Amino acid sequence: MRTRQDFADVVVDYASRAAQQGIVYAEAIFTPSSSLRMGASLDTIFGGYCDGAKRASSEFSIELRLTPDVNRRLSVDEAELIVDHAIAHASRGVVGIGLGGDERHGPRSFAVPLARARSAGLAVLPHAGEMTGAPAVWETLDALSPARLRHGFRAAEDPRLVEHLAATGVGLDLCPTSNFRLGFSSVAEYPLGMLLDAGVRCSVSTDDPAIFACNLSDELDLVTSTWRIGRRALFNNALAGAICDPGTKAALQTLAGQSRWST
Repeated sequence: MRTRQDFADVVVDYASRAAQQGIVYAEAIFTPSSSLRMGASLDTIFGGYCDGAKRASSEFSIELRLTPDVNRRLSVDEAELIVDHAIAHASRGVVGIGLGGDERHGPRSFAVPLARARSAGLAVLPHAGEMTGAPAVWETLDALSPARLRHGFRAAEDPRLVEHLAATGVGLDLCPTSNFRLGFSSVAEYPLGMLLDAGVRCSVSTDDPAIFACNLSDELDLVTSTWRIGRRALFNNALAGAICDPGTKAALQTLAGQSRWST
């Protein structure tokens, strides 16, 4: 993927698959540094993804918001450039910025650029609590003041941290299939039910559908059948943590009210 059209086409292809599952709103992740290594510029990458999100809305009636990731192996200067472009494209659907990659590289190096993104109105959405345990989640909360955490299930290792997440409303974007296939947990060990019972705002996500051969429909089927959790509760948690304007939230709430979910 090197051209603006390449990036737009990938988004539209994803949107077509998402629409087939009934998805009407998604906050999608892309990692600019992967394409930078292939010779694409940040202008091309961001422009293409935003073009694709606009096409997705008109062709499939799916609202896509974009949340580019900063890889933890980047330098701070490289992270600053990605933040610059994320801020510049906020009017075109970029609503947040993530921090991905090997969690053993702590978050504090990126605190300044991500704080700048937050000051500009973008949500900070780092990975934490997947490869590493509860202490890393505490560090991420302290260093980055995130709106949500991607993964985060290992917060369950610390009861005080679970209480803190429940009290502050910092949500967890849980991706069970990814966690199982990478060997970080098993179905029997997975703490989703416990976290929800404790009042932690958990939603269900896919991580990377192409890598893990999963989709959101399958994830929801897995969760609702394994832990007997109602889809409406998961929807409410996802909507509460969504980075979108009040009008979009109201429209999504209306659609949920028209659904056939019993719970």
